[in-house]
Amino acid sequence: MAKELKDLTKRSENYSQWYNDLVVKADLAEQSAVRGCMV
Repeated sequence: MAKELKDLTKRSENYSQWYNDLVVKADLAEQSAVRGCMV
């Protein structure tokens, strides 16, 4: 788990990217067939 946390963008540097990284790594959402959308 510690290794996975190293791959996350720091929340203080880029909140939007951090949130997206977190959602994808936690398998809360995945890319859809429609470009730019997550399910």
